Amino acid sequence: MTDLYVDSFLRPMRQCLAYKPAFGTSFPVSDIEFVERYAGDFFYNSVGLAIREVYAAHKAAGGITSFYRQLGVACEVLTQSVFIEELGVVRTDVRWSYQLATGSAGKDCTLTLDARLAPSEVKDAERRRIVREWLLGAASSVGVESDMADQLKGAVFEVRQGYKSADSKRQSADLSFGIHALKAGYLPCLLVFSGQVSETVAARYRNAGLYVLLGSSSVQAHMDT
Repeated sequence: MTDLYVDSFLRPMRQCLAYKPAFGTSFPVSDIEFVERYAGDFFYNSVGLAIREVYAAHKAAGGITSFYRQLGVACEVLTQSVFIEELGVVRTDVRWSYQLATGSAGKDCTLTLDARLAPSEVKDAERRRIVREWLLGAASSVGVESDMADQLKGAVFEVRQGYKSADSKRQSADLSFGIHALKAGYLPCLLVFSGQVSETVAARYRNAGLYVLLGSSSVQAHMDT
């Protein structure tokens, strides 16, 4: 089972190994092609950019963006795999979607969250009890009243590898997801695998009723979050 999780986690990131920058073209450019292209450009060549070190800098800059993106995908895939394999959640039920009005000719768009966990769908009775207790505790920690918490069907998760940005557009989208999740009877959760998160954003989310889980090597730290 460990090999399954390791493979599912690493698979998205393996795509980054073959990354090459395109430099405005429609195809990947190798270091040799880059030097030839820049050597043939009077301006770039004149300021000394037609060297492999500049190509390496471009590859690193674009590559790290690609890596972080695929790392986020890996975290999402791993979370879903754990829910499916350890808790017996059916694959088709592991995600959750909601409709959002776009204001464009009355059309709605469908937004899909990374994972869904409902205690009633956990096969093992003891694990079902644990998930239910966790759900009630998490809801209480973000101010959900007990009578409302008792009616929650489960939790839905937005999964991230990290959240260092304080981008207002992303925050608005996350807060909107939280409102829709609670309306549908689910506790909205932000699951961040690393400890890299804006504390200001995390506090705002918790105040709005989103349960924020941060990565830690300590099991107790998870329980205390």
